[in-house]
Amino acid sequence: MRERFAGRAPGGGVPPLILVGFSFGGPSAWAAAAAMARAGEPPCGVVALAGSGRGGAAFEREDLDTLGCIEACANSGVRTLLLHGTNDKNVDVNFAHHCFHFGRDVCSTADAVNAGAKIALVVLAGSPHMLDVVRCAAYTLLKSWVLSCLVDGGSGVSLRCDSSPRKRERSASLASGGTTLDSLEASAAWLPHQEAAGAAAAVLVRGSGGPSTLRIQPYKAPAVSAEDLRIGRAKGYSEKGLDNLL
Repeated sequence: MRERFAGRAPGGGVPPLILVGFSFGGPSAWAAAAAMARAGEPPCGVVALAGSGRGGAAFEREDLDTLGCIEACANSGVRTLLLHGTNDKNVDVNFAHHCFHFGRDVCSTADAVNAGAKIALVVLAGSPHMLDVVRCAAYTLLKSWVLSCLVDGGSGVSLRCDSSPRKRERSASLASGGTTLDSLEASAAWLPHQEAAGAAAAVLVRGSGGPSTLRIQPYKAPAVSAEDLRIGRAKGYSEKGLDNLL
């Protein structure tokens, strides 16, 4: 992939790469990103949109277990965005909660801190698995994170919105000091400033329309244990042991 895009970045280099996976594509994106990280060429970021997860000895043996991939990416400085809806009936939001807590702990280790790893959790109130009822909100937040990842190394961007209902031109610029999104209309950063919030940030988003309708507040993700995942309290996560391969 890097060979395919070689020379397309300013100066002739390889442009930054962000991998995005939806649902089962989540663990696939993690697996690809981790493989790149272990090869010494990590992507800039990984996005899991309502992403599911895989675990167990069989996946671990092949370096495909989701949590192991998250750890490999964090240790290589890869930025992470977990975007999930509260009404997801296909992949329980509790799996995103578990990944966030796991990623936050990994991002606090010396290797990840030195590499600059960061993780963000965005929970969309009332959203089902397909994100269809909140597509505008999901797009706005995803775009904001991608731009911050590419332009500012993941510390947050501002979105400037035209007040005209027919024409809202959004331009990304570095956030100079704000730490939360009080109003996208007033041009504030939705991702907490890393010096203030550390390497992990979580927010709850209410609203399904354009940027001016969104209300974003700090979010305390519930703790979900690995045992909770194993006994099926988080739909969308599955384990496979070595005996399953026989």
